[in-house]
Amino acid sequence: MGQRDDVAFATPLNNMASGCMSPEDVNLIEGQCFSNSSLPDTCKGAVHLFSSNREVDEHNSKILSNMTTEGAIFRAVDRVSGETNPAMKEKALNTVAKLPTSQTYGLPNAITLKVTAKYMMTVNINTSDGLVNRTTGVLTAIEFAVNPTTGERRPLRI
Repeated sequence: MGQRDDVAFATPLNNMASGCMSPEDVNLIEGQCFSNSSLPDTCKGAVHLFSSNREVDEHNSKILSNMTTEGAIFRAVDRVSGETNPAMKEKALNTVAKLPTSQTYGLPNAITLKVTAKYMMTVNINTSDGLVNRTTGVLTAIEFAVNPTTGERRPLRI
């Protein structure tokens, strides 16, 4: 169900996102909730809703750290375009590496990958390829490669 299709549910969700829920909002949302112990098997992969990115990150880290499937941490490969001297290039790359996702169009500097984990796009990356906000998918494989210069084993394709 999309938020546009259910205004009565969309309003409390938007209020939850902004952290200002009314008692009626809380009652409506709680009526749709299960505790972890009473969650039906058919809902085990349900999307969890949080009011802050910090809470989302904590939840996702906990889930991913408990998974025993193959995994890797993929770090962004940033490049400086145009002509510049090496010192300026290094300074720009170091500055970008320290930016919070709120200043990088929602793109993290690193992402934990785990086979069988469910992922959701949080920004539009490539609309023609379907890489759009709120699209979900399950990671089925990680292909690795070894950097011939450093010997580092890195994720190549997912």
